[in-house]
Amino acid sequence: MTAPVFEKGYPSYEAVNSLDIWERVIEQIKEDFEAKDETAIYAMLQSVPRSVLSAYLPEEDSHEHLREGDGD
Repeated sequence: MTAPVFEKGYPSYEAVNSLDIWERVIEQIKEDFEAKDETAIYAMLQSVPRSVLSAYLPEEDSHEHLREGDGD
């Protein structure tokens, strides 16, 4: 039996231990943006592979950033 998934294919709560950590992090990111404090977000994103960051962008932007090769 496979674990149920949320919309967009993200793992279900049952499939991930402490899924609420994602929700808590997202809420903290929102609070940081509201406070105009991006320092912690930039620090966290430095550990995310460039390919993952590019995949988050709209398709036309992600291809351009991969070609530029800056960052990694």
